[in-house]
Amino acid sequence: MADPGFNSGTLDAWRADGPASVQRNAAGQYEAVIPAGGTDTRLGTTLRGLVPGKRYAASVWVEVQPGRTRRVTLESGGARNWLERSTAKDAVGIDEKSGTYFQRLTVRFTATAETAPLAVTAKAADAAVKLDDVRIVETTKTEKDGTVAHWDFEDGEQGWGPFVQTEPGNIRTVRAEKHAPYTQAGWNGQLTDQVLDGDWSLKSHEEGAQLVYRTVPQTVRFETGHRYRVAFDHQNAFAGQYALSVGYDRLAGGGARTTETQRLPFAQQRTTARYEHEFTAGDCGDYYVGVRKLGSAPDQADFVMDDFTVTDLGPAAEDVACATLAVEPKTGKLVPGAANKVDVTFTNGERTPATGVRTSLTVPEGWSAVPESSDTVASLAPGAAAKVTWLVTPKAGIAAGTFTLAAGAAYTAAGRQLAVTAQTAVDTVPPGYLPQDRIKVLDVDSEEAAAEDTRAVMALDGDPATWWGTAWSEASPDYPHHIALDLGGSYALKEFRYLPRQNHTNDRIKDYAVYLSADGVNWGAPVATGAWPDSAAEQVVPLDGRQAAYLKLVALSSVNGEPWAGAAELNVVTQQ
Repeated sequence: MADPGFNSGTLDAWRADGPASVQRNAAGQYEAVIPAGGTDTRLGTTLRGLVPGKRYAASVWVEVQPGRTRRVTLESGGARNWLERSTAKDAVGIDEKSGTYFQRLTVRFTATAETAPLAVTAKAADAAVKLDDVRIVETTKTEKDGTVAHWDFEDGEQGWGPFVQTEPGNIRTVRAEKHAPYTQAGWNGQLTDQVLDGDWSLKSHEEGAQLVYRTVPQTVRFETGHRYRVAFDHQNAFAGQYALSVGYDRLAGGGARTTETQRLPFAQQRTTARYEHEFTAGDCGDYYVGVRKLGSAPDQADFVMDDFTVTDLGPAAEDVACATLAVEPKTGKLVPGAANKVDVTFTNGERTPATGVRTSLTVPEGWSAVPESSDTVASLAPGAAAKVTWLVTPKAGIAAGTFTLAAGAAYTAAGRQLAVTAQTAVDTVPPGYLPQDRIKVLDVDSEEAAAEDTRAVMALDGDPATWWGTAWSEASPDYPHHIALDLGGSYALKEFRYLPRQNHTNDRIKDYAVYLSADGVNWGAPVATGAWPDSAAEQVVPLDGRQAAYLKLVALSSVNGEPWAGAAELNVVTQQ
């Protein structure tokens, strides 16, 4: 086609029916701009050199003025697709539109002749529209009867099928190509297949904690009041590392606000299995589905997807709540036999006030949960949030484990009785363990924060995949090294536990000394000394019931002769 990027600075190669012009944006890029107003505008051109019988995908970057609504339709080869709002920011760092609300609008068709018309139409509305970079490529993608959307990732088109990146981050998701045996489970210790079916799958590799990818209305359209089934084949290296994310976008001010309504962690699945989830799209905004990464990224924390399918199950009778609920302990791990504070936060996503909001919290058998004050909130304006704190007491003497807390909230909005639920997994500390989140770093002689995040607090985060490591990028101070801990109170101490860095011999301590103190100033002689092996196994130092409020680990040498010290996890156990 002629002038697909409007780089001539004019619309001479296009047929313009209605007001439109070509303008440069702040980055100097040419864009076609359709101004807000009471007139429809249609920009048309002709695609040439098509091969009859072949499939094509035609697309264009589109941004409807953020915070406003205007229907924009792309038509070509007898196919059409549209959007009404731009609510999802492009967060792909290398995209020229990164940081804007531009997203691609695509149609697919089978050519019946060597030429085909292509047109973009913007209906009259009080919102400007920007267009750029029209593209036409061959594709093998076909639609699947009886579905709203279906992708097998074999089509060769740009991007990740129906998904886009809308949160900034160093995303490592790709369409992975099969190259057996090297791409499949078992090769060189690989835990999952990189390709599940055919020659291509969508693979996320050791992502950071964020929404990795999600749909937008022009790729998967969810109709208000309808129930949908989302299904796909998948493999997941580790339980709880990735989750299905369901939510909606709503215009807010000069942009949009995204609300996640469901976050459903995937179980470990190292052979291909089908995953299915059903939900009803409410009158809350533009719905999406996607995949979220949870927590840190241990080695090979990969998630692989194929055969993504969305099916419309028809109108649903249920009223869908737009409010959301979150459950979060005020501290990390819960202490059995003690009252631990857990916050239940209700956010009113309705367009009208929520009244009579009554929360509940269901805990495992043998536990107790009571609200710190009232469990009810009288009224909340749209967009407002309220927090109810519960006192949760796990059963005394239970072994360390992971347990589920389930919260609920019933409320009234616009005369409708609505309810919303949420749940979270909480861990309990083993008998006698001091919760790490109640231990503070009093002092550390060195830590790395420039080239990577291995600050001292990483040794108290409950995650063996992260670690405290001394500085190395700008300087590498030599031994001895130390880290001092404020235990948050005075205790009779049974033992100190040191978990070395798990993925490398760097930072592992060999010769050590442990000191105790009542005030964090006067330490005296070491209460324990010794040498640890070059191992990833946890090392235990007996403390024989000594009373102390502070503990200091002094590292005297490393297992590999390098100048760095560190720890994946540090734990202190009290006398029972």
